[in-house]
Amino acid sequence: MLGPGDHFGEIALFYDEPRSASVTAEADLRCYALGAWEFRPFVEANPGIAWPIMESMAQRLADNAAG
Repeated sequence: MLGPGDHFGEIALFYDEPRSASVTAEADLRCYALGAWEFRPFVEANPGIAWPIMESMAQRLADNAAG
């Protein structure tokens, strides 16, 4: 379950491969999207976001590997 301020799809921003996750909304929501070409400049302009994104990616990859 994701909540306000959460993110998804970040792994696909690092390499050109099929997505590894899907998301289904249970209620109306507003999402903001960044393409891979926008992501790097965004992170460079907002470096404080890099570590939380890496932590999230590492956790999701570990959870996926554990089954």
